[in-house]
Parts: sequence; structure tokens; C-alpha cells
Amino acid sequence: MVHILQKVLTYKKKILEASW
Repeated sequence: MVHILQKVLTYKKKILEASW
């Protein structure tokens, strides 16, 4: 369960980094 949350956070981080 935690690994899924970690994946989501990493995914969101990647999107934010790509946006900037």
C-alpha cells in the first residue's frame, strides 16, 4: 500500500518538474 502512495507521489513530482 505504501509503495503505491510512493509511486503516486513520484509521478506527481515528475509532472511538477516537467511543468516547470
